[in-house]
Amino acid sequence: MEAVKKNNCFTPAHMTENIQSWSLVIFAFNEADTLPEVIEKTFSAAEQLNPLKHEVIVVDDGSTDNTAEIIKELQKTFSNLRIIRHNRNLGIGRSLASGYNAAVYENVCAIPGDGQFNPADLIPYSSFSGRNFISFYRASKRYSAYRQLLTIGNRIINSGLFGLRLKDVNWIKAYKRKQVTAASPTLKSVLLESEICLSLLYAGVTPIEVKSFYYRRQAGVSRGASPKILLNALRDLKFLVKLKFSGQIKRKAAAVRAEIQD
Repeated sequence: MEAVKKNNCFTPAHMTENIQSWSLVIFAFNEADTLPEVIEKTFSAAEQLNPLKHEVIVVDDGSTDNTAEIIKELQKTFSNLRIIRHNRNLGIGRSLASGYNAAVYENVCAIPGDGQFNPADLIPYSSFSGRNFISFYRASKRYSAYRQLLTIGNRIINSGLFGLRLKDVNWIKAYKRKQVTAASPTLKSVLLESEICLSLLYAGVTPIEVKSFYYRRQAGVSRGASPKILLNALRDLKFLVKLKFSGQIKRKAAAVRAEIQD
């Protein structure tokens, strides 16, 4: 009988057949210093989520360091490590879209390559209903006054304008892949997550909000509030407003409802 190793024990393969499968996406731009450890930790978590059916997809968003070489070297160790490379830096939104579109397994979660999220936090939520999604929130954020101001503004827009009252819209989410596919997100900036979450909430999908520790960045440069990212988000904001008030979000929600009822 085939067996798989899990937590230093061997589990018969037939016992994993009903365990939900996972696609874990790592998005990275010039994170060569942190990426090897993040990939190793992600595989460690993935093997506990489902020993047989898991994959890790790294979206290299046009990195100019040796990110690509590091991933190719790690593929010698991890056979189910996949890489998607953007020829130029397209931003977080398009990196998320590339990862979500490439995922093949039941559950999908995207995490940053900077090491500020511990993939092991996913393990207690290895299985969840199609009527839920997992929404992690940072209990505390080591932000500058400028980043704190942007965070407050973002919360006001999401809550006041869109009725999106999640504790941390822009942090880690775990979805059913079919939820994301049915929501068919179209935005290209960080607001892509707002678009997905709005579609799911309108469909009656309930978030399970989970406190997450926000680890200090050990290397590299944070670009979460760069002028380029902010400009792209502002451009997308008008499209998100249009999606909501034109009824398109409700149509997306109807597609999600039809999918999760199957």
